[in-house]
Formats: sequence, C-alpha cells, structure tokens
Amino acid sequence: MQRKLPILLALCLVTALVAGCISSDDSESTTTAPPDTYFLVVSVDGGTPTEVGLSEIQSLEYETITATMVKKTGAEIQTQWGGTSFYRFMDHIGVEDAQMVTMVALDGYEKELEYAQLQDAMLAWHDENGDTIPEEDGGPIRFVAPGLPANTWIQNLVRIEVATAPQETYSLAVSVDGQSSEVGLSELQSLDYTTVTADDVEWGGALISDLMVHLEVENAVTVTFFASDGYNKEAAYADLADAIIAWHAGGEEIAEEEGGPLRIIAPSLSKSNWVGNLVEIQVLTGG
Repeated sequence: MQRKLPILLALCLVTALVAGCISSDDSESTTTAPPDTYFLVVSVDGGTPTEVGLSEIQSLEYETITATMVKKTGAEIQTQWGGTSFYRFMDHIGVEDAQMVTMVALDGYEKELEYAQLQDAMLAWHDENGDTIPEEDGGPIRFVAPGLPANTWIQNLVRIEVATAPQETYSLAVSVDGQSSEVGLSELQSLDYTTVTADDVEWGGALISDLMVHLEVENAVTVTFFASDGYNKEAAYADLADAIIAWHAGGEEIAEEEGGPLRIIAPSLSKSNWVGNLVEIQVLTGG
C-alpha cells in the first residue's frame, strides 16, 4: 500500500494538470472581443443615422500615408498616419452620390467640405509610431485630409453628415433618326446659358443648336417638339437658329402651369411653335 500511494498521487497530479490545460484552452476559445465603446455616427441627407463601431472601421483595409499638414501660420509639418481610406469607408457603408460632407468633432467643432476634395483623406487610428491615437491627441478616430488646411483635420471625430447630389426629377427625351436618349435637366442646364427677349419677356435657357452640338447631331433637317399632353409641333431646323429651350422667364424658374420646367421659345416662329411642358424632341437628319 505504501508503494501505491506515490503512484496514486502522481496520477492525480497529472489529471489535474491536464484538466487545467483543457479548461484554459476552453476559456481562450470562448473569449470574445470587448464591445465597442466608440461609434462614428453617419447621417445622409438628414435621414436615420447609422452607427459604425470602431472594430468595424478597423476591419477595413489598412494603409499608411505620409501627409503634409499646413498650419494657419504657413508652417508645414510632415506627418504619418495609419488607418483606412475615407472613400473606402463611405463605400463600405453604402453612401452614394455624396456632394458635401460635414465632419463633426466631439466638442462640437465642425467643418463642411466638398466630397470631391477628399480622395486622399483617411480615417486614422494610428500615429506615426504605429500607436493607437489616444483621445487627448484626437483619437480614437482622427480625420486626416492631405492637401487641405490643418483646420479641416478633425480630431475626436464622432459624426459625419452627408449631403448627396440631387437626383434628377426631370429628363428630356431626345431621339435622332429613331435612336433615343435621355437628357437630364442638370445636363441641359450645364450648356451655355443664353437669354432672348420675346413677347416682352426675357427668357433664359440653352440654344437648341447648342444641344445638337452637345449630342453630336449633324445635318439636322426637321425637329418636332412634344408637350406632356401630346401636343406637338414640327419646325425646320434652319428656322431655329435663335430658338432656345427655356427654363427661366424673367429670371425665375418656369412653373409647370406656365409651361415649365422646359418650354420652347422660338422668336422667329409663331407662338404655336412655342411648345410648353416640353418632354420630347424628335430630330430627323439628312445624313
């Protein structure tokens, strides 16, 4: 019996060690990451805000950049940061057609910026040493905007407010020899602005000839204008040299009840050719 006692003690010790290892392994396998205590809030056009946790932001593709910070004194400081591209973050959360963004800091400081300026911007969480940016140094997320003044590099970033480009609510159908396309109101209004005075009103819009050039239409012979109620009028293209597609009357937008948002103004033709509530143009060419 005395010889068996040390053996039994040894077996108990081994069993305890094995059980401890298994328990330790199980404990490690069930350990979860601590919950986020930081959230970046993003709202688009004043809609319901989205909260993005720090761990989700840090799961995006990581990169480092060297950026020059220009202080208001004109002094330039070379800085290095680690984080993720701002554009990548916006793509990740599904933001489309952003036009302006307002970056808001924890203390309420904010800066409105054009989205197109921010192609090199970053949401940074590491400093030049690769260390996590503490709150007192602008963390946990700091907005870095290479090429922009230092006052746009928002520290302690907590909120992003996005304004998107307005969606087209009106488009003009244009067919050339049966081939159709759509021209949005904003595209039309990007053409050279022309004013003509007719019927004691100053009308503003784009020359029909400029629209034809824009659409690369050559050798136009006839043009037919269609209103939303189906009324239409055909004219020889040669008679439309001074005609415009107007969206302003007396400097104001043309209301729908007054024939807007687009109407034809053709000073050289009778007013029956001034088609209001314009929705379609059909062009026949001699090519």
